[in-house]
Amino acid sequence: MQITRRQFNILVTAAAAAPGAAFAQAEEVVFAATLPLTGPFSAVAKDQLDGMKDHVDFINARGGVRGRKIKFLVEDTQYKVDQAVAAFKKFMVSDKPVAVFGDGTGFVRAASQENNERYKVMMTSTSYASDLVDAQKYGYHFMSGPTYSEAVGVLLQYVKDNHKGGRPKVAVVHSASEFGRDPLEFLKKRAGELGIDLPVFIEMKFRDVDVAAEAIKLRQARPDYTLIHGFGGAPIFTELMKLAREYKLETRFMGTFWEGSRTILKRAGDAADGFIGVSNYAWNTAGASAPMLKAIDEIRRKRDAKYDGYPDIYYMQGWMSMMLFVKAADDTLAAKKPLTGENLRDALKAARAWDTGGIIGAPVNMGSYSIPVAQVVRFDAKADMRPVPVSNWITVRS
Repeated sequence: MQITRRQFNILVTAAAAAPGAAFAQAEEVVFAATLPLTGPFSAVAKDQLDGMKDHVDFINARGGVRGRKIKFLVEDTQYKVDQAVAAFKKFMVSDKPVAVFGDGTGFVRAASQENNERYKVMMTSTSYASDLVDAQKYGYHFMSGPTYSEAVGVLLQYVKDNHKGGRPKVAVVHSASEFGRDPLEFLKKRAGELGIDLPVFIEMKFRDVDVAAEAIKLRQARPDYTLIHGFGGAPIFTELMKLAREYKLETRFMGTFWEGSRTILKRAGDAADGFIGVSNYAWNTAGASAPMLKAIDEIRRKRDAKYDGYPDIYYMQGWMSMMLFVKAADDTLAAKKPLTGENLRDALKAARAWDTGGIIGAPVNMGSYSIPVAQVVRFDAKADMRPVPVSNWITVRS
């Protein structure tokens, strides 16, 4: 069905009905996002957008960024790189945002050269691709968490610290994509440094596959742990987990950021019990005293009486992405500098011991282009797959 401009070319005027909404037009701070609001990742994008909008609302209701209202623009991309780049260029011509959220690795790679040379606007995105920390190619792009390699490092460190009984064996299951292969070289190197054996690497398609052959490979390898990476919102890996359990395989499943989605793991049921995930953000907002977690809890409960205090990772990434933009803009204005991409970039890179209000449970230093801090969590099937922290916040750099 053809979507209309009214449906998905969304202009979020977040504080229109909030106290203190009458900001001067000239004092607006413009942020924008390209998101796949239709297409294969629409459910993920909806949660991300909710997190973004909620943070914009939260800031605007409290006076904006040093008195300046945030104007937030969104366009649907259907997860197509050409549409995302076209939306980005449209934003830059029409509203000239100071910061733009991109819908994936493909968009960042496709837009960055022109952005470096012409627009010079700050960016973040859904992507944690390991090469996007290259300052020469992607010097305006910041990640809202660790790279895929850094996340793999967190899991391997957890294995090293917690395994009992000889050298641990970790099987690796990854998608047949650039995304899935991203951290493999780092993973091999880091496993060797930590004394971890990697008995098998299994590559799988995203969908429409019989996973029996992959399950047999796992059973033959008999790993202590099985690390899953590169499937994003595609739940095919949960079918592998189910079949492995049917085969009575004793292995602890683990996954990087996108695989550690409560929504996806609930589909696997008991097969996902004990799943170990990398969490870039704090999960539980119920009863939180930290200001950002408390704000999320209040917002979500007001919207949904059944909210149980556990937003999914997609929502949290959206919220944190806007926090990056707000932090950069706030520090730039505090230094009495204009809101240019160069100034926002430099302000964010200079951030040290940043308190994110509980979103990340350790002070954040933004010297590089990622936040290599995460926590390991375990998902409990008997508790409706609510994640429980099983580590302190871990810092790992690739």
